Order: sequence, then structure tokens, then C-alpha cells
Amino acid sequence: MFHQCEFLRAGDPMALADLDACVEKAAAALLPGIEFQLGGPCSYPPVKEGRYYGAPWRNRRHDMAAGGVFKDEWVTKGGLDPGEHGAIGFAFGLERTAQILHDLDDVRALWQPPYVPA
Repeated sequence: MFHQCEFLRAGDPMALADLDACVEKAAAALLPGIEFQLGGPCSYPPVKEGRYYGAPWRNRRHDMAAGGVFKDEWVTKGGLDPGEHGAIGFAFGLERTAQILHDLDDVRALWQPPYVPA
């Protein structure tokens, strides 16, 4: 089972810098005090530019989020004029976030006490 929290922001034209700022703000709330790191590029059909994000965990970067700047055709599908507006979206893997917060070897531990009642 995999859970994620998805975010969408639409408005003025947007770029990767806007995406990075939104992800960093969300990461600060989800992982207080943990340095969030920009990752490499990623792609999926609705985005023209995308990237992975991660956090340090056990001496390596643990990828836990991905997002991108939406293509004009998807902005249009959302009822906006891509000449005047843009959209960004990103998603955090909730189990991966919890794995870092609780320093868990195996995310399956989240479905056992003390994380769920016995």
C-alpha cells in the first residue's frame, strides 16, 4: 500500500523555481529541522519540467517527493489561459516521510504498534 499527499497550485505563470519554493515550504512543515534536497529531473505526462526531491537519511538522499510545471494543454484543461496562467503540482510519499521522521528500516512497521493500536 502506498499513500501520498498531492498539492496543486494554479495562478500566475510558474516555473521550476516556484515549484521548488512550494515544495520547500511543505517539506519544512512535514519534516521540521530536516534539510530538504533538490533532486534530478523526472517526467510524467502532464508536466513539461519536473524534478524529484529528497531528504538526507542514513547517509544518503531518500527520494520522497516529485513534482513539475504543467504543460499548457493541461493548464487549458483546468479552465485557465496558459498565456496568463500556469500550474505546478507535487506529491509527497507519506510512508517515506514517516520513515525519515521515525528512522524506520521498514515502512511496514507503520502498520504495527506503537503507530497503530494493538
